[in-house]
Amino acid sequence: MVLPNRTISELLDTILDYKLTNVLLHLAGLTPDTSLFFCPKEELETFLRFLVCFPLEIIGHNSFKEAQICLGGVDLNEINVDTMESKKVKQLYIIGEVLDMNGDCGGYNLGFAWMSGILAGNGVLND
Repeated sequence: MVLPNRTISELLDTILDYKLTNVLLHLAGLTPDTSLFFCPKEELETFLRFLVCFPLEIIGHNSFKEAQICLGGVDLNEINVDTMESKKVKQLYIIGEVLDMNGDCGGYNLGFAWMSGILAGNGVLND
């Protein structure tokens, strides 16, 4: 079995930024080299609580001019926009910020991510 040799940090490496993982581990009383297999149950449960519900206090924001956006991604002409399936690779569904799509700050990109996810889910079901 591969998991006993893996640390919690390694298992979360592609899911969370390592800085956030390390903060959550520290708050749970664990170190980044803690193995999932040898992690005490109480500390693991504490870590999982923080992972699911980490309280953050918003203390301010920057101006609209300082808002961030990323550009680039898969060209929309390369996908079927009804199903979000790639025109180049069958059964590959591409959604959200992986696409070359952007919108104003304020939830528009999230809305697009959710809607493209729904279209892709329906595309998979009807495939």
